[in-house]
Amino acid sequence: MKKKIDKIGDILEADKISSTRVEIFGQKRIEVEGCYGIREYSEEIIQINLPKGTLIIMGSNLQIVILTDKNITLDGKINSIQFEGL
Repeated sequence: MKKKIDKIGDILEADKISSTRVEIFGQKRIEVEGCYGIREYSEEIIQINLPKGTLIIMGSNLQIVILTDKNITLDGKINSIQFEGL
């Protein structure tokens, strides 16, 4: 039952965001506008919830430097970026 409630909450939050924008600055910084939460966070991997899927950033020394309700900025050495759609 809890999974269904979480899923409905995710859908409602995703509906509030009209678009997503990702900016990559070399291998050291990434800015995401239009996200709505973090699924996983460590120095090696950060998974960000988007309205239509998940953005997965892998690297080393990854850290969140700015986090608001719909935007996130990450610093560190970025090795790969992957999108998993719904």
